[in-house]
Parts: sequence; structure tokens; C-alpha cells
Amino acid sequence: HTESNNNHGHTIRSKEAPKGAFLKELTLLLERTTKAPLKPHQRMYVLKTHLIPRFQHNLMFEKVYRKHLVQMDKAIREHVRKWLKLPDDTALPSFYADGASGGLGLICLATRVPLLKRTRLEAMRTSRDPLIQLLVNQEPIRSRLVHMSKLCKYRG
Repeated sequence: HTESNNNHGHTIRSKEAPKGAFLKELTLLLERTTKAPLKPHQRMYVLKTHLIPRFQHNLMFEKVYRKHLVQMDKAIREHVRKWLKLPDDTALPSFYADGASGGLGLICLATRVPLLKRTRLEAMRTSRDPLIQLLVNQEPIRSRLVHMSKLCKYRG
């Protein structure tokens, strides 16, 4: 169960988030964006500059399973298809390729979040602080780093 406080628009979670809580919150915000009197490009702006960064940040510090990240990515793609009137068979790379390459430039949470977590843990390994070094060399952190590295491998 999660205890949360709202502090200047930021939710602070004191315990592990319940399974699917991020998906429910994302779906709610995507629906609100859909119902708002916005043009498609304005919805995309809200998604790219507010919604995805908000969840990306929160997911960085929570224990979250890959399947939940995949579900969140799927919910985002479903709403983008609706907003832009894209066919159901639109190729996945079209969503994630940058604009210069003809894509929509979205961030894939299922690949980005593990990558960011791994980067954060690796940065701790290069710290000069002896306490951080001691912490990083303990088993829970080492195994988490190995796990994050496995999640970051391309699944094609």
C-alpha cells in the first residue's frame, strides 16, 4: 500500500507503489488530455513535455516491473493513435524514431527507465566517496546493476 502526500504538485511516495498504480494514473491523465479542447499537436506537446517526463522521473525511484512499463507504453501509443488518427498497424519505430527520421519522437519507458536506473547506479560506482563505494559494492546493488543491464539489452 502507498502513502502519498502532494507537495507543490509532486507526489511523494513513502512505500512501494501498488502494482499498476502508475498505469492507472497515466491512463487517467491521458484520458483528461483526450477530453481537453486541444488540437492533436497540442496533445502531443503535453504528452512529450509533461506526462512522459513526470512518469519517467517517478519510475526512476520506484520498484517497477518491465511488464508495467510495457503496459504504460502501450497505453501511450493507443492514445496517440486516437489523437493523430493513425491506423492500428502503425509500426512501433514510427512512435519512437525522432522527428528528423519521420517518427513522433516519443520515449519508450520500457527501455528508457531501466537505462536511466543503470546509468544512475554506474555513476555511483565511480564516486570518490568511500561510503558510496562501500554501498555500491554490496550485493543488493551489484545484483540490481546486473539486472538493469539485462533489461537494457535490445529485444528485437
